[in-house]
Amino acid sequence: MIKVPRGSATAVDVRGGAVATREQSCVEETNNDGTIDALVLAGGSTYGLEAASGVMRKLFAQRNFSSEFSEIPSVPSAIVYDWRNRKDAKVYPNREMGEAAWELLATGKSEVGRVGAGTNVWVGKYMTGF
Repeated sequence: MIKVPRGSATAVDVRGGAVATREQSCVEETNNDGTIDALVLAGGSTYGLEAASGVMRKLFAQRNFSSEFSEIPSVPSAIVYDWRNRKDAKVYPNREMGEAAWELLATGKSEVGRVGAGTNVWVGKYMTGF
């Protein structure tokens, strides 16, 4: 998860054969606003898009549960394909993990190594026969 300063302008360049995104229109060049609060990149195939809901929940609470239009969080997300290498793992990035990522961000610490969204990323294998 990447937190950006409020009002930061953003853009998107989507590539790949099976792209899964959430709130992509927030960062497309035709969007008049184009600002976001955070960006979530997760594994877990399309299931991982749920992690952005946790970040949105934290922002909603941080904004005192305001129903003002300008207070609605904008948290686009995308997944990286890592499902094939998971074998029997039934865990995927979910809302609770998104909330935990937000909390960890506040500490200024991060884990290093094969953790998080990139743990099982698998790309460039199309022509190798998998």
